[in-house]
Amino acid sequence: MKEESAIVFHCTRDYVFALGAMLQGLAGHAVSCSRIIVYTDFRDDAVFDALRGICRGIEFIHYPREAFLREFGLDASKPNIRLYMNRYTHLCYVKFKILELLARFRHVLFMDLDMHVTANFDEVFSLDCDIAWKNGVPLLAKFSRSGLDAAGIPCLKDADRRTPAPNGGFILVNDTMPYEEAYAFARDLFCRYAEYFNSTIDEIVFAAAVLSMGLRLAVLDPEVYNTPPLQATARTKIVHFIGRETKPWSNAMFQRVFPGWIRDYRQFSGRTHCVSDKVKDWGQAGLTSCRLEFTYGGDQKFGMSCQIAPDRSIRCSLAFNAENYAAGAQSLHGLMECLRRAGQDGGRDPGALGPEDLPALFASLHSRLEQALAPEGPRSDPCSGIPPGAAPAQGS
Repeated sequence: MKEESAIVFHCTRDYVFALGAMLQGLAGHAVSCSRIIVYTDFRDDAVFDALRGICRGIEFIHYPREAFLREFGLDASKPNIRLYMNRYTHLCYVKFKILELLARFRHVLFMDLDMHVTANFDEVFSLDCDIAWKNGVPLLAKFSRSGLDAAGIPCLKDADRRTPAPNGGFILVNDTMPYEEAYAFARDLFCRYAEYFNSTIDEIVFAAAVLSMGLRLAVLDPEVYNTPPLQATARTKIVHFIGRETKPWSNAMFQRVFPGWIRDYRQFSGRTHCVSDKVKDWGQAGLTSCRLEFTYGGDQKFGMSCQIAPDRSIRCSLAFNAENYAAGAQSLHGLMECLRRAGQDGGRDPGALGPEDLPALFASLHSRLEQALAPEGPRSDPCSGIPPGAAPAQGS
């Protein structure tokens, strides 16, 4: 008889600390699942026993690189495969193996480890669908990174520029689909084209299966699930720290804005004595200053920097042009929510801030930016931050 549900993680030895923090977060918010499945590339009974102390229903599947290459007949010397495995891990290649687990479970959820759970999300296991995800970059845009012509691939012949594809950090599959057929499809597509990609193939196989097999897709609310930290709101249940510079174990700003992550890590390390030099506990080290910088998109000229000063103020600057105005305005909206949660708004009493203040705060800054950057451009709704006719910025 099948078990009800499983949550799946991939974990290398270097990221045991992130898995431990995640397990603490799931337990702290009473997320219900029959079993936690962890694919690992190492064996360490002491570490596994420590993790079992947090979650009794945890199961470890040893899946080393050699077994992966042998199972799928891949050549590790191929440039893209070598680059992918060195940049990420071979475990990230095979998220689609969650389809195999539907033989044991009715619902299987994959989650990345650079996430933070802020509320119970049991409702996702009750979604009436075959598969659920938050939309990322559309399918053809992901596929085009390979240099291949999608028009010549039969399973993609009906795709257009709007055909959805997931952000791979949070994907639910249900046994209402023909999961054996879906796994065979994903495996075949992966084996045929993996060598052409140094990223995204793990997401493409899911999107192609939905398109080719007519699977019932539920698109998750991006404000609630798998939400980047600068777009998180009070409704967000799962924050996804996408990008190398945003991780809560090293980024001081996000550690302050989302204190639950470092609290979960402290509880895990205190119970198990498993610590990592990847974690910079800014609260214990004594925060003096930090800086966050990033560029929006590959060639789009959008940037933002934030500095937390010793007097606990947060100073921010943004730069973007009229061509990517929507992306800049949307990110500004997310930044304002971050600042509200951090208890900073340029001098007002943090205790007096609430969600009702955001429209006025945003409208004020938005008006100034609109005049400075796009004086002749279209005016937008100051509460949404997105000009008329502009598409919201997509995740990766």
